[in-house]
Amino acid sequence: MRLRKKSSFLKILLVLVLAALFINLKTKSNEREKDEDDYEVYVDQVVNTFANEMREKYGLRCCGGGGSMPYNVETIIVKFILLKKTTLEEARVIEVNAVERLIELVNNHEKIRPHLAEYPFNSSRIKISISFNDKSGLHYTDGSITYVSLIKNKIFFDKAEKVTRKKLSGETYETNKLITLLKEPYEVALEKVKNSNELKM
Repeated sequence: MRLRKKSSFLKILLVLVLAALFINLKTKSNEREKDEDDYEVYVDQVVNTFANEMREKYGLRCCGGGGSMPYNVETIIVKFILLKKTTLEEARVIEVNAVERLIELVNNHEKIRPHLAEYPFNSSRIKISISFNDKSGLHYTDGSITYVSLIKNKIFFDKAEKVTRKKLSGETYETNKLITLLKEPYEVALEKVKNSNELKM
């Protein structure tokens, strides 16, 4: 009789222990999910502030963004359009100033800091692209810079050329093809902008 009571007591105890473990794991999982949600909110806050500043300063219009954030903030991507013709030097200044400002905003945001893949966050984890378009929203095809982008810590300066392509039906159509005019390491571009006294964060 005593063995049966003892066995029942052990079963109840085991069930209670397992229930407590399950509740603890569920709570931690919810906290982790909340944490992940929080850092995505922080990234949105930073990018919104950044996009507004860039619109006010240069007339850039944010047309997309995102990044790599599986467990923490690994990269941040922001895409802009500027309805204006520009020179390579002007494109460099805008791109470098944009990158430096985004780095500053990320590193100064105390709540996002614990979620960064590395601190301080740097240019190798930023991808900013700017498309310089005419008023109809199309790339310039006159040889001027029409697209600048920072990828893997290198800045690419592209022009657009008109090309004719064929559809499967045999019809032809005109489109633009981007051609890289210059590729330079970010640090080189940063130094050039600093030397020109055009670095403004």
